[in-house]
Order: sequence, then C-alpha cells, then structure tokens
Amino acid sequence: MTLEARQPAAAGAVHRAGWVVAAPDRILRDGYVAVAGGRITSIGEGRGFPKDLPVTDHGPGALLPPLVNAHTHLELSALAGRLPLDRGFREWVRCLIETRAALDSEALARGAEAGIAALAAGGCGVVGEVSTLGITWKLLRDSGLSGVWFQEFLGSPDDAPLPEQPDAPPLLTAAVAGHAPHTTDPAWLVRLKSQANGRRRPFSIHLDESDDEAAFLETGQGAWADFLATRGIDFSGWPLPADGPVTYADRLGLLDPGTLAVHLLRTRRPTFDLLRRRGCHVCICPRSNQNLHNRLP
Repeated sequence: MTLEARQPAAAGAVHRAGWVVAAPDRILRDGYVAVAGGRITSIGEGRGFPKDLPVTDHGPGALLPPLVNAHTHLELSALAGRLPLDRGFREWVRCLIETRAALDSEALARGAEAGIAALAAGGCGVVGEVSTLGITWKLLRDSGLSGVWFQEFLGSPDDAPLPEQPDAPPLLTAAVAGHAPHTTDPAWLVRLKSQANGRRRPFSIHLDESDDEAAFLETGQGAWADFLATRGIDFSGWPLPADGPVTYADRLGLLDPGTLAVHLLRTRRPTFDLLRRRGCHVCICPRSNQNLHNRLP
C-alpha cells in the first residue's frame, strides 16, 4: 500500500521546493508548504514539516501564491490582433464594437477559452473578469479559477430591472459593474452600486481612463459627446459639467471600500487622496494604457 493510499485526503500533504514565497518579504530557501482540507497549515524551511504526511518534491523552482489579474475582458480575447492601436481611443472603441458585432457567440467563447487557458498557464489563479455579453460566466465557473465575475452595464437603462446574479461556486463571486461615468447613465450607476452594497458584493468601474472621458465630463461636449450621440446614448440629463471622473464618481456615491476603480490613467495625488479616504481599491492596467494611450498611469 502506498503512503498516499494510507492517508485520507483530509489528513493533508506536504509540498517542497527550492524556494517558497510565503509573502513578499518572506522568501524561504529549501521550503515547504503543508496543507490539509484545502488550507495551508504550516510553512517553513528544511525538514521541519510533519513527518507523517506524504511529500511531493517540486524540484529547484519556486512555490508561490497564484497570481491575480484584477481586471480582465476575456470575451474580447477573440479580438486580439484585430484592432488598431495607433488611431486614438475613440477609433479603437468604434472598431471594437464593429469587430465584436461581426463575430458570433461561438467565436467569442472560443477566444475566451483561450484567454482562460493563457491565464492559468501563466500562473494566474484569481481574476476580476468583466463581461458585457455574459458569455464568460459559465466558462469561468467551469475553469477552476477563483475571483469575481462582473456583469457590466452601460448606456441608459430606461428603468430596466436590476440583473439577477447567478449562483456561484464557493471561490467565485458574481457581481455587477458600471462601465464608466462617460458611458453610463448616472442613475443606472447609482442603482448598480446600491445593489452591490445591498448584496455585500464588490463593484467595478473604469475610471479616469482617457483624455476623451475627462474632456466630456468637464464640459459635457466634444468628440466623445458626439460619439455617444451616434450610439443613441442620451446624456442630456447627466449632471455635467463636472470637476473630473473621480470627483464625479464620488458625487454619485460610487466610491467606498466595496469599489474597484480601474485604470486611473490621469489621476494625480489629490485625487488619489480622495480614493484613499473613501477606502477604494485600485487596479491599474499599464500594458493597456501604453497600447491605447502611449502613456503609463
């Protein structure tokens, strides 16, 4: 009888490696991780692990916690290489909408599956996935990844009912997101945020992502206003002009410890101080910002 056969799963196991990254400031050489019942029970160096547990030696590499990608758009994975990166943000958005509309749901799902596989292969185990079409919920649920699946909304809802959230496995949460203050009716943003708070779930929003966004919110006019008009989004009742994206979101009551503010490309210290006071979480996207705006946050 093997050692594994003698030990029930709940009794646990030990994993050894040349290095164990226990925390950013605690990296152990010749380390081990002991686990039982799906939880880490001890971490250490050398042979200080429980001697009655089966041991798996992973060689000279490193064991580390799974990486986190706090902002993904997996249902856009099928568009990789199809969109221009040198014509400005508005043209990129226009091409995204047109290209996505030309693909059927099966093609988008295949792209999302490839994106999920790439995340897992790169060591990512936790995601904050934002889905506009709802395609990625089942794919993410069945993938084994953990995190939050945000169902995203934009435009003007015309008193549409609040979305029902699907049942989720223990390590995956279903939540809602407002796309951005320059694309989504403020009353709709407030309703979505209220639902998130009422259900004790996180809320995500793109914030301060582009010069177009800031110019539109600060004037209520300009090229982005024209673009919204072509998309049939009526912003005539929005409280514009405003001081800027973050201040606008704060005025709507969207900023608190349950909110994940994404991008913040143009944000400066005083505005970050406001986010800190509100307890907001922040996710920056350097590669996206560099590709679309030729700059970093």
